[in-house]
Amino acid sequence: MSGLTILLIGKMLLFYLVMTGVMYMTGSGVSKLLGIRTIGLERLSIGFVFQLALIQLFGWCFMAFGWSTTAFSVQVLLISLAGILLGFYGQAYKTEQRSFDKSYLLSAGMLLLQIILTLVMYRSDADDSFYVSNVTLFQNSQALNSYDASFGITSLGTVPMYDFETWEAYAAVLGNFFRIEGVTLMHFALVPWLLLMSASAYFLLGRRLFNGELKKSNYFYVLLSVFHLMGGNAVFSQGSFLLSRIWQGKAVYLHVVLPVMMVFLLCCIGEKRKEAKDSSEKLERYLFVLLFACILAGAALNPTSLYVLGFQLAAMLIVVAIYNKKAKLLLHGLPAVCIVAFFTLLIYFRASRFTGQIEAASGAGDDFVLNVFKNFFGSGLLYFLLYGFAVVVVLFLGNRQAKTAFVFTPVVLFAGVWNPIAGKVVAETLTKVPSYWRVFWLIPVGLAISYAMIILSDRFKYQGIGVLVGCVLMIVPGTWMFSEENHFFMAENIERLPQEVMLFGPQAIAEKERPVILSSDALSTTFRQKYEQVELIYSRYQYILDLFTYRGQADEGAERLQLMRFSNGQIEEEAQIANLLEKYSVDYVIVKKEYENSCQLVESNQWRVMDESDEYIMYSAPI
Repeated sequence: MSGLTILLIGKMLLFYLVMTGVMYMTGSGVSKLLGIRTIGLERLSIGFVFQLALIQLFGWCFMAFGWSTTAFSVQVLLISLAGILLGFYGQAYKTEQRSFDKSYLLSAGMLLLQIILTLVMYRSDADDSFYVSNVTLFQNSQALNSYDASFGITSLGTVPMYDFETWEAYAAVLGNFFRIEGVTLMHFALVPWLLLMSASAYFLLGRRLFNGELKKSNYFYVLLSVFHLMGGNAVFSQGSFLLSRIWQGKAVYLHVVLPVMMVFLLCCIGEKRKEAKDSSEKLERYLFVLLFACILAGAALNPTSLYVLGFQLAAMLIVVAIYNKKAKLLLHGLPAVCIVAFFTLLIYFRASRFTGQIEAASGAGDDFVLNVFKNFFGSGLLYFLLYGFAVVVVLFLGNRQAKTAFVFTPVVLFAGVWNPIAGKVVAETLTKVPSYWRVFWLIPVGLAISYAMIILSDRFKYQGIGVLVGCVLMIVPGTWMFSEENHFFMAENIERLPQEVMLFGPQAIAEKERPVILSSDALSTTFRQKYEQVELIYSRYQYILDLFTYRGQADEGAERLQLMRFSNGQIEEEAQIANLLEKYSVDYVIVKKEYENSCQLVESNQWRVMDESDEYIMYSAPI
């Protein structure tokens, strides 16, 4: 794989060692202070959540007001050091010794398989043109979030929805600390480590669901991973977001913060054993701190967490309060609700300057909710039927934690979020229509099926056979995720970028300080992930609408869309294309060779061929 060197491997190993140490010590200290009963690996995800929460608590204003990158970096360093020191509190870093169980090998093997698959294969997405480009920009800027990273136009304002999250800024700081380029960090170096954080969170949840039984927790993680591999081939699904884009903020809150938050709430459901009961009562006293931290961590990762995590918190907290017959438990959600309200209002006030954008995202058809539901189950509704079967198993054989998580909480969510009537209102007023589909991440399909299969496997003479049957049931209705049909390809370089970006980019910035490039879709969404000096005519269709058309610049938006179509082989008016190329001071046009009409047009206007690959030609503007 191009770009993989001994030096980079060394940097990555140092990154894993240091960051894992920070998260472990932080998680150990938090667990000790707040009465969370954890062991080893589980502490990583808890530490990660609290590190993110503190960075968001003190760092959101850096993003909101474009403050100093250096000052933000100092803050990150201080929070990391504080987490390490917290781990020494009462020797919190120590963990009880447990006998080795062979089931650990299954979990480790499954984690290793996922790491290998995600390092070798990749699926590019147009969203990267914003998220990864932000990391690259922040790594090379004195101030955070000073202009839109997807276009690279310094006079173009930022996207209000993302003005208050700190994840990309945090990643940029870590990249600078360990001298790893932003695009390499996000697409390559972070992947194994974040999969480890996810494994930690799911193992923590599994052990809580099975009252501390380690073997069953390992089986739970294995079965859930099989579901993600086979049931996650659709773009909308949980598996797709875990395995193909684990570095993205939405994926991190879905697969780390959400299961950790579920554990905190489930721990409040008391047990008869005295030790467990005492721990539950202590944790219940500090539940508001834990929920506050989870919502803050989610806000750090992506603003959509405010409603995804918020809905789950509200629904599960209601169920837990009813189960424990303690209405006062609902008060523990107030600090988290305040955080949701605070950031929602901040986003609204900034976005309200561009009313067209809000209006465009507020209209839903009559069958909207049902259609979104169908799209979510891209691997087929058989998984949903299996979930229905799992619910029956949980009702008859499951414990109180499983019933809370997989039966009663979804009932509350259906009543308030998922049903066609309430869902339409939620989409139009709270989540906005383009983002509503993410609420279906909260359907615990893989979690419930995995739990039910393990419960049923107890009926087998050898539990491993029951788990194997469960794996088969997960595999049969699904589709292998890492396929070309699902747009997965072998990675040619560690940046996971088209080879043309690596070929043409250096030439462009060698000739021009800030070259303006018009390119076909695949390259327009990838250039600025590596080269923050580049300015683009467009990066993604939706971004032209969001940053121009909906901001009172409809004419410029229309012209940029016309150039976008031209770069993708569609010519409307030749003379106008030539005028627009001159109007927007385009330095380079990069188009596919198969778009012969586009190639002939630029050549007829004296553009010269600067370089070419097997698929693309790079043209330089006439002198």
